[in-house]
Amino acid sequence: MDGVFFAVLLFLVHPAAAVSTDEPRNGACRDNREEFGFALIGHDYKSFHADNFGRCFFKCSIEEICQSITFLWNSKECKMKNETKRSRPADFVENSAATYMENSFRAKKGSKALVPGTSCKDILESGDAQGDGECWIDPTASGDPFRVYCDMVTDGGGWLLITQYIEGNPSLLVQLNSYRQILPKYTINEHYLLRSGFNQLKQDMGFSQIRFYCFKKSVGRVFHIMTSNDSKGNDVVKFFYNFQRFTSSLWFFLAPSR
Repeated sequence: MDGVFFAVLLFLVHPAAAVSTDEPRNGACRDNREEFGFALIGHDYKSFHADNFGRCFFKCSIEEICQSITFLWNSKECKMKNETKRSRPADFVENSAATYMENSFRAKKGSKALVPGTSCKDILESGDAQGDGECWIDPTASGDPFRVYCDMVTDGGGWLLITQYIEGNPSLLVQLNSYRQILPKYTINEHYLLRSGFNQLKQDMGFSQIRFYCFKKSVGRVFHIMTSNDSKGNDVVKFFYNFQRFTSSLWFFLAPSR
């Protein structure tokens, strides 16, 4: 039987890679510098009193979760951040009594459960995307991240794989309402996300576009469309709210035929 599959991916409009291994730290030179007179507002996960900027940065450099620091000179306060100026540019502001610096030794966003993104698009916009592949996300900052497949290249990148079906590839049928349980199963065919799960995903991520990619092997034909990011496109997304289920699994959309 011809291999025909149906894949659906979501483009996340709010700010918001294969899983990487630990990065080498043996004598690597820092590729960033202190930025005097600037601060990243918010996104603190820890703060403490530090006698000097060096102590503040050293503490950050030994914690993979620490993405950057803002050191306040007047109060000698070290603010350790779980975001960077690239991931949250709107919160990067001038402050004559502060110094900002990114942690060169940090774990890249989405590369580990320790530092999940809120979505594929969030990881892409942070500058940490390493191409298509597996990433860690936690859309609601629940503290319970999970793995998903992200397309970081096609149509601007930032797409989350939610559905894929391969005809003639039988497997155990599973139907679930939880997108947290379905999305990590992208390597298994015939897993279905029910309507309430899709609606919850929409609520938690706020996506506004859907992409469809279909391939028929026997003729080498590709059918690839994307909904527009406007009222008409939103009507299409709303239509799928009424679908009873969505499949989730195998990522053959990266086959050489693409």
